[in-house]
Amino acid sequence: LLEPDNKFCAECHQKGPRWASWNLGIFICIRCSGIHRNLGVHISKVRSINLDTWRPDWIESMQQWGNQKAADFWEYHLPADFKRPANSDQDMEAFIRAKYERGKYKQRQNDPPKSGAKPQEKPASPAPQPQQQPAAPKPVAQKQQQQQPAAAQSAGFANFDQAEPAQKPAQPAAPPAAPKEDLLGDLFSAAPPPQQQQQ
Repeated sequence: LLEPDNKFCAECHQKGPRWASWNLGIFICIRCSGIHRNLGVHISKVRSINLDTWRPDWIESMQQWGNQKAADFWEYHLPADFKRPANSDQDMEAFIRAKYERGKYKQRQNDPPKSGAKPQEKPASPAPQPQQQPAAPKPVAQKQQQQQPAAAQSAGFANFDQAEPAQKPAQPAAPPAAPKEDLLGDLFSAAPPPQQQQQ
């Protein structure tokens, strides 16, 4: 927060931001924090600067980035004469979504660094890329399981290393169920008494 650029919102440039998107490494105002929350936590993870308890990895991300480095990356292709939408929340949300969801203005792989920035200073993109899905974790003993016969694979996790499935112990037959005691007796289940003929 001590850097001059961090004293202004990274999106609308309003003075005195009190919120941050820790995974993007930017400081933002309360209005833009609401827009960032609407993006979803898969894109922006918003925290209050002074109301939330900060974890060390969040602090590290903020120190690594900051508003200027983030702007050098996310606003690399933003036109120099671009006027930020200050009065319209809808226009500001459209700008922020274009910036982070679609990466419309971000620095591409072959783009030279911005003036004053060194290439080795630029960390990898902090926002997740929509088309890249993390590989599903593989079980530790996957090769062992593939080498075992099909009968062993169907035996389940408990018998993972055995070639034959373990036999389940025979369970004794359940005793016949005791008749349920009817608390109301034959009050409702008994047939109605026969009617007597009147003479």
